[in-house]
Amino acid sequence: MMATLNTVRAVLKDVRMREQAGEIQKTVGLLLDDVRRLDDRVEKLKSHFAQTEKDLRDIETSADRITKRGQRILDVDLGDRSDGSAAKPAARRERSGPAAAALQASACTGPVAGAHTR
Repeated sequence: MMATLNTVRAVLKDVRMREQAGEIQKTVGLLLDDVRRLDDRVEKLKSHFAQTEKDLRDIETSADRITKRGQRILDVDLGDRSDGSAAKPAARRERSGPAAAALQASACTGPVAGAHTR
C-alpha cells in the first residue's frame, strides 16, 4: 500500500513538473521573441544614428563651402575707389563655426560693389 501511494505521489509530482516545465518553456520562448524584437530595434537605431552622422558631415561640408565662398568674396580686390587708390583686400577671418560665413557677410559694411556715391 505504501509503495503504491509513493508511486502515485511520484507520478503526480512528475505531471506537475511537466506542466511547469511547459510554462517555463513558453515564457522562455516569449523572452526570446522580445530579445529578437529588441535586437531589430537596436539595428534600426544604429541605422538612424549612421544616417544622422552622414547628414551632419554633409551639413559641415556645406558650411565649409559657404564659408570659403564667402571668404573669396571678401578677399576680392575691387579697385573701385573714388580716390583712385585700390581697395585693400579684406583681412582674412578665421572660421569659427558653420554660421561664420553668415556672420562675416553681415559684418561686411561699406558701399555696395559697383554703386557710385555722390
